[in-house]
Amino acid sequence: MNFNFERGARVWVKLGSKKEAGILLNFGFSSEGDYMQCKIELLVVNPLVPGGQLLRQVYPHPIQSYKLTKRYETLPREMQDGQ
Repeated sequence: MNFNFERGARVWVKLGSKKEAGILLNFGFSSEGDYMQCKIELLVVNPLVPGGQLLRQVYPHPIQSYKLTKRYETLPREMQDGQ
């Protein structure tokens, strides 16, 4: 298992056929032991608000680590909102 993320890492999360921006909040070993279970805060830019309001929501279920990839981009307003 190769898991080299840290808490607070910017990630892309694969949810079904979509790729969403997120922040890694926490992680732990899965019961199978071959991947990590991750707690993710999803980030979405609200298209209805001028200036790009950033919406944040903690995903309600653990995400498997193999569904994460490193995100090198910063979303609009992500830095101003404390990340």
